Amino acid sequence: MDGWINWQQAFHCFNMIEDAQNERIDELIYQLLLKIMPQLPDLTALHKRRLELDDEKYKNDFPDIVDEEVMRIYQILPLFHMFHMPSYCERSQRLITSYANALNTLSELGIGCMKIWWYRMNRRFFKNLVEILKNSVKLNLYEQYKASERETIDGDPNGVQLEYNNSNNHNVLNRRSTTNDSIESSNTPSSSNSRKHFVISRQIHYNLAVCLFALKRLYSVNKFTGKISHKDFYIHGISDWFDLKYDYYLWKSNRKKQPNVFFLCNYAFIFDPPAKTIILSADSEIQQNSAANLSIQKQILMSIPVDGTIHVNPYIDISVRRDNILEDTIHQLCLFSRYREADLKKPLRVLFSGEEAIDAGRGMKKEFFLLVMKEMLDQKYGMFIEYNETNTIWFNHVMTDDDDVMYRLVGILCGLAIYNQVSFFTNHN
Repeated sequence: MDGWINWQQAFHCFNMIEDAQNERIDELIYQLLLKIMPQLPDLTALHKRRLELDDEKYKNDFPDIVDEEVMRIYQILPLFHMFHMPSYCERSQRLITSYANALNTLSELGIGCMKIWWYRMNRRFFKNLVEILKNSVKLNLYEQYKASERETIDGDPNGVQLEYNNSNNHNVLNRRSTTNDSIESSNTPSSSNSRKHFVISRQIHYNLAVCLFALKRLYSVNKFTGKISHKDFYIHGISDWFDLKYDYYLWKSNRKKQPNVFFLCNYAFIFDPPAKTIILSADSEIQQNSAANLSIQKQILMSIPVDGTIHVNPYIDISVRRDNILEDTIHQLCLFSRYREADLKKPLRVLFSGEEAIDAGRGMKKEFFLLVMKEMLDQKYGMFIEYNETNTIWFNHVMTDDDDVMYRLVGILCGLAIYNQVSFFTNHN
């Protein structure tokens, strides 16, 4: 039992409908739900007034005011089997979208009531609702992906087209719709992997926006209740069907100018680790370009070159000796963090002393981080303790406050690795 709902009985009843496998019954329920969904009950300010007064006369004067209990229909409806889509189904999608839209258009009182019900809701059925909305988003994204691969909706007047152009040596981002709105950005780096034309049908665009907004409300409730894991909101494989890097560029440059425009990045709670890695990579690329441009601008403003040539290093250079790699790294990071912290946002370039190669690519950088971290985690420095039972390490609790500087440098080093899209594994055996 959950409050006034016996979930087991409700689940059993809807299972009986599904097990009957009667297409006529399914069709009748389907058509009825589509009809009543836009008219589902809501709570009003008048209802609040009646509760405050608790007056029978007031109640008799306004008999049409709904009671909170009728709001429980929002909890029960998703148990109907047609809300579940193993593959994309237009009929099921209409049900889910209508249901999500009904949730999204509730008054402040109505959604407040629903949040209370969700808070008290059985964990199993709360997760079921999350999965319904997640699955809808996933299947719509996949449908859009297949359509764009087939290029069947290219040039469709009923679509929303995102176009990437290079014009006058700066980047222009256009979000094309029937109104031909355009958005410009001068700091968005290009991506060779981005599709030049990204087209999405209006219906899928609407389905995504409505379902994600409803899912966001469930996520906000779950943040306080911890009813299910935050990982249960991840949509795995999302980066395979959607150009997240491009969406992030658009979102980054336009979220303040057009806060109501739909971007997938407004719903970051659905991103799984691979998706987050793409976002981090896109963000670091933007910041690295901005840091390099800022360095050039400062050089122009602060000095007038004698020969008319501006000498600016767009990289952060670290030169180390292999036999003294940790000390050299710490010394240079201390200097950067104290006097040239802004340079840490530039792309990293590593030079090993006595070797000709200087590398801004990932090969030498990865070797550099592997060697430094292996040295830093060595037991002789005592900064970390290794637990053989679990093959993990942790901070040494006996370290003093004076060692905070060293731990800060470890943090900077890890941040540089992530910022420069370098991933590595350190074996602690």
